[in-house]
Amino acid sequence: EAGAKRTAEKAEEARAAAASAIDSTVKTAAAALHAGRMNEVIGPLEKALETEGSGPRAAQMHYLVGIAYSKGNQLDKAVSHLSAAVTGDVTEEDARYQLASALDREGQWGKARGEYDKFATAHPQSSYAVFAMRRSATLARMPAIAPWNTPAPAKPAAPKAAAPAAAAPTSGSASAR
Repeated sequence: EAGAKRTAEKAEEARAAAASAIDSTVKTAAAALHAGRMNEVIGPLEKALETEGSGPRAAQMHYLVGIAYSKGNQLDKAVSHLSAAVTGDVTEEDARYQLASALDREGQWGKARGEYDKFATAHPQSSYAVFAMRRSATLARMPAIAPWNTPAPAKPAAPKAAAPAAAAPTSGSASAR
């Protein structure tokens, strides 16, 4: 019984140390993000997300990584992380707005419009709300997906070469007259 208790205590100490390390990583990454040092945000937080993929700080880490990817114009990764942050109920008020902005820049206008609307409805007093409503109204007049994001149509099969006899002019053709 004493051995089991000691093992449980060591496990709890290890969890506390890991949580402290993750807290430190999140604080350092947030400071680096505000200072514009994106390379100091992504790597450490992605490692921390591997450790604590669904823990209490996961939404905050996804938010920070998503913002860093967005600022680095890696929009597909930004959308993925910001979606995870919004789904995880991150405490940052502008998370949904940032997701809408990344979707908008990526050319997913239909999804962006929905996120702008949700943001403006949930946070009408935010300084971003007016822009979100205006951008949503603009996107309402646009296709759901930007033209550069739509898949190219399949190329039609090349027509078969005409037989040589069919290529020869006939007596009734315009060139024979």
